[in-house]
Amino acid sequence: ERLEREQRAAAERARLRERARIAQDMHDALGHELSLIALRAGALQVAPGLSAEHSASAARLRGAAAEATDRL
Repeated sequence: ERLEREQRAAAERARLRERARIAQDMHDALGHELSLIALRAGALQVAPGLSAEHSASAARLRGAAAEATDRL
């Protein structure tokens, strides 16, 4: 019975380690994607020939992506 408890505990620790690894990978990937969105929106914001309305929309998108990255 003790051996079975130890095996269950070891399996639970392994499951929690894997879950934490997956969460970290997702966090890193999402942060990277949000940073790319902010960068692309910033480039669009200053693109020549873009209307003021579209430039403002790109600025809001850039700001929202940056805020989401900060919250992450």
